[in-house]
Amino acid sequence: MKPTHRASRSTARPTLLVAGVYALLCFALWPVPLLGLLHVESSAVVAGVGFFASGLAALALFRRGHGLWAALGRMEALLVVPWALLTLSLLWRPNCGYGQGSLLFVVFAVPSVAFAVALAFAIDATRRTWQRTAFVVVGLAVALVPVLYDLGLHPQFYTYNHVWGGVLGPIYDEELAVRPGLFWFRGLTLLWVTALVLLGLRAKERRAGRARMEGEERREGVEGEESRARTRRDDAAPSAPKPLNPQTPTLTSALLAVVVLIGTAYLFSARLGFNTPGWLIREQLGGHLATERFDIYYDPTSLSPGELQVIADAHAYRYHALREALGVDVPERIATYLYPDAATKAALTGAGLTSVAPVWLPRPQMHLLTARFDDTFAHELVHVFSREFGLPVLRASLAVGLVEGLAVALEPPEGLPGPDERVAAAARYRDAAGTLVGPLGEAVASRLSPLGFWTGRGAVSYTTAGSFVRYLYATRGAEPLRAVYATGDFERAYGVPLDTLAAEWEAAVMAAPPDAEAEALVARVFTRPSLFERRCPHYVEPWKRAYRAGLAAFAAGEPDEAAVHFEAALADAPAQPAVLSTWGWLALARGETQPVIERLHAAITEADTTGGASADAALWGRLGDAFALEGRRAEADSAYAQALTATPPYQRSARALLQTRARLDAEALGVLLGTEPAAERAERLAERNDPAAHLLAARLWAEAGDYGAARAALEAVPPRAVPEAEAERWVWLAQYAHLLGDRRDAIAFAARAAEAYDAQGAVHAAAQQRDRADALRWIVQREDPVLGLR
Repeated sequence: MKPTHRASRSTARPTLLVAGVYALLCFALWPVPLLGLLHVESSAVVAGVGFFASGLAALALFRRGHGLWAALGRMEALLVVPWALLTLSLLWRPNCGYGQGSLLFVVFAVPSVAFAVALAFAIDATRRTWQRTAFVVVGLAVALVPVLYDLGLHPQFYTYNHVWGGVLGPIYDEELAVRPGLFWFRGLTLLWVTALVLLGLRAKERRAGRARMEGEERREGVEGEESRARTRRDDAAPSAPKPLNPQTPTLTSALLAVVVLIGTAYLFSARLGFNTPGWLIREQLGGHLATERFDIYYDPTSLSPGELQVIADAHAYRYHALREALGVDVPERIATYLYPDAATKAALTGAGLTSVAPVWLPRPQMHLLTARFDDTFAHELVHVFSREFGLPVLRASLAVGLVEGLAVALEPPEGLPGPDERVAAAARYRDAAGTLVGPLGEAVASRLSPLGFWTGRGAVSYTTAGSFVRYLYATRGAEPLRAVYATGDFERAYGVPLDTLAAEWEAAVMAAPPDAEAEALVARVFTRPSLFERRCPHYVEPWKRAYRAGLAAFAAGEPDEAAVHFEAALADAPAQPAVLSTWGWLALARGETQPVIERLHAAITEADTTGGASADAALWGRLGDAFALEGRRAEADSAYAQALTATPPYQRSARALLQTRARLDAEALGVLLGTEPAAERAERLAERNDPAAHLLAARLWAEAGDYGAARAALEAVPPRAVPEAEAERWVWLAQYAHLLGDRRDAIAFAARAAEAYDAQGAVHAAAQQRDRADALRWIVQREDPVLGLR
C-alpha cells in the first residue's frame, strides 16, 4: 500500500500547486477594477497564467507515469477554481455581463490549458533534458511573437493568442468587438493541440520501436555461436526491412493532415479574421481618392461627391496648418481609412468607436468613423506628424500624456471651451459630495504615465494633458516640445524640472476669468466615470440594444417596426429620456398626443421626486410638442422653456433648433414630426409662409442629402427673421455652400456666422467659424487641381 500512497501524493502535489496558483491569482485580481470580475480581461489573465501552470504541472505528471488524457482532464477540471473565485466576486462587485464573461472565460482559458498540456506532452515524448525550460521558452515565444506580428504589421487593435486568448479591442471602446475570427482562431488552437498530441504519440511509438529493437539485440547477444552465425548468414542475404509499429504510418498521416489544415488556416488568416491587413480594409471599403499627400479610402455608398470634397479640403488644410505649427513634414503618403459605421470598423480593426492612428506601422495612417470625421481627423493627424520626432521603431512617446496632450493642444477650434478653460472650470467645480473633480498642476505628472493616463477619466486625462502641452507650445515654441516628446525628459528639453513647468501652467490657467460654458461642459463631461470605475464595464443593457434596433428600423423606413423596438426598450428601462423622446415622436406622428403627455409628465414627475434626470431637455421638448399639437399653447411654451433651460449653452445648434421648433404652429409641427421621408416633409414645410418652417425644411433637405435645396431654403429666410437661429443659419449656409463646391460663398457665410457669434459673446463658436473661413480661404488661394472633383 505504501507505493500507492506515495504515487497518490506525487499526483496530488502538482494538482494542488496549480489550484494554489489560481487561488492566489484570483485573490490578487479581486481588488483590481476591471480584473476582479469574470470577463474578458480576467479571462485573458487566467488563460495566460493557466497555460504555464498547467503545462509545468503536466510535465511533472508525465514524469510520474500519468497518461495524456488523465493529465488533460485534471488540468481542465482545475479551471473550476478561478471560475468559482471570480464568480464569488459577484457578492461585492456587480457583473451585469456575467453570461458573456463566462463564455469568454471558456473560449480563452479552456483551449489555452489544452494547448499547454499538449505542448508538455510533445516535449516529454522527446525524453530530452531541460524540458521545463523548453516549455517556458516556447510558451513565451508563442505568447509574445504573434502580438508583435499582429499589432506591429497590421492596422488592427485586436490580437488573438494561443497562450492567453487575446485582446478584443482598445481600452476606450466600451462595447467589446467579439468577432467571428476569435472563434476560428480558438479552433486553430485546438488544431495545434491535435498536432502536438499526434507528434507526441508518434515520438513515443518510435521510441518504443527502438526499445524493442534494442531488446532483441540484447537477447541475440546471449544466444549461442550457432545462432549468431545463423543471424550473420541471414543478415548477409537480401531481406525486407523490419516493419515499423503498425500505428506509426497512421499517426504520420494524421499529423500531416492536421499540419495541412493549420497551414491552410494561416494562408487564409485574413479572411478568417485572425488579422486585418491593409489590403483587406481597402477591399472592403471599395472607394479611393488620391490627393497630393493622402490616399483616402472610403465606402462610396456613405459619402456624396460634395462630402468627399469637403473631406479632401480638410486633409489639405490641416496638413498645411500642422506642418507650419510643428516645423516638420511627413515624407510618406498618408492613408486615411473612413468607415461607414462602428460595426464595420469594429469588424475590421477591433476598434468600433475609437479613432486610431497606429504610429508604429511602416506607413502613416488613420482609421476614422465617417460620421465623426470633423471631431477626430485633426486630432489623429497630429499623431501622424508626431511620428517624425517620436522614439525609434515605436514612433511614439514614453509619456502617454504627451502623445494625447500634443494632439489635443493642436486641435483646431471646435466651438466649445478649450482645454485651458475646461481645466480652470474643473479646478473650481465640486460635485454634490464636495469632491474636487478637476485636476490641478500637480496632477500633470500622473497624467503623463500610461497607468495614470488610461486608468483616469478620459475627459480629464485628455484635457489636462492638452492644456499643459498647449501652454508649453504657446510659451516656448515647437522645438523643445519636439525634443521632450520621445522620452519625457523635461529638464533636458526645457532646462527646468516638470514641477516648475506645471506650476507655471497652473498659475496661467487659473488666472483666466471663469467661463460659464466651460463650467457647464465640465459638470457633464468630467464627471463621467472611466471604464475602470463603471459598475458594469462592457455591458450593453437590453434597452440600449432595443433602442438601437428601433433607430435602425426607422432609418430603413419601417416606423411601425421601430415603434415595437422602442416599446421593448421602455419595458426594460421606462425612464430612459432618449427612448421616451423617440417613442414620443412616433406616437405623436400617429396622433397619440394624450398618451405621450401622460407618460412624459409621469416620467418627469418621478425624476423630480427621486432626484433623477428631471431636467432632461429631450423629455421637456417632446412634452412641449405634445402640448402644441393639442393646441395648449401656454403649456407648450412652458415645456419648451424648460427644455431650453436644460440644454447646455455650448449646444448652440440644439438650442437654435429647439427655439425654432417652438415657433411652429400645430399643423407645421405635425409635418415636421411626421414619419414620411425627410425630402417630402421638407417640401411641405417649404410651402408655408413661415421663416421658421423654411429653416427646418432646410435641415430636412440636408438630412436627405439635397444640399442645393437646403441652401435655397435658408437663403429664402430673411436675415434675423428667426433671431434665435441667426448665427446657426449662417453656419449651415457655410456648410451647404462648401458641400456644393462654392468655397468663396462658404467663406463669406462663415465670416457672417463669426460676426453673429461675436455679437452674442459666443467667443468659442466664433473662433470655430473664423477657422473655417481661414481654411477655405487657404484652399481657394491654393487651388490645388490634384484634389479633383471640381
